Amino acid sequence: KRLDWRGPNFVQLRGQGVQCDADALTQSAYRLLLERLQQDYDQVAVAMVGKPKSVVVPAGKVSFNPKLSAGVRVGKRMPVWVDVFVDDQHFQTVPIWFDVSVHAPVWVAREALEAKQELAATLLTKKILDIASLQGEPVDISAVSGKRLVRALKAGAVVTVADVEPTPAVSRGELVTVYASHGSVSLAAKGIALMDGDIAQRIEVKNPGSGESYSATVVGKKQARVN
Repeated sequence: KRLDWRGPNFVQLRGQGVQCDADALTQSAYRLLLERLQQDYDQVAVAMVGKPKSVVVPAGKVSFNPKLSAGVRVGKRMPVWVDVFVDDQHFQTVPIWFDVSVHAPVWVAREALEAKQELAATLLTKKILDIASLQGEPVDISAVSGKRLVRALKAGAVVTVADVEPTPAVSRGELVTVYASHGSVSLAAKGIALMDGDIAQRIEVKNPGSGESYSATVVGKKQARVN
């Protein structure tokens, strides 16, 4: 029941281990990624990048559990993380990288568009493109009404969600109608908006004749009122 040890203070053991089935490991990752992408896209191609690193494990029953990071977006290079289990105990997690191609319908600019230009469906056309390397989420055509471009786009550029923003009631540089009233007298004049503004916001407006500027409150589309 008791062993008196008179040997070294520690013993170092070296074991060769068992190399797990690389094909089974990579196939588990491949199937998961392909199935997940095919849920959202019709045209999907997935190819492993390089050769997987050999995984040496202790002797025992080996199993794999592939997983994708939560909320991962489709990209040109995508990893699948494979948990390696030996006798149902987690031993190691291995990343398997894939080159991804995903073709889907997107909306692109028919011609060069300027920053702050108001969008309309007639300015866009639909194309089938590989969106794996696209920076940002493609915009839906139903979402462009009442929106304008944040930045200028070249002809053929894909319009993404980040490229659009709501069009304000009054845009900078726009000719607006400015109303003023005093007692029973009401006047309307034209002015040039010096800044963007939504309804109830105060903006600076320039008189195109005198060049002088004054403050007005936005009351509608291309409309403002002087108190």
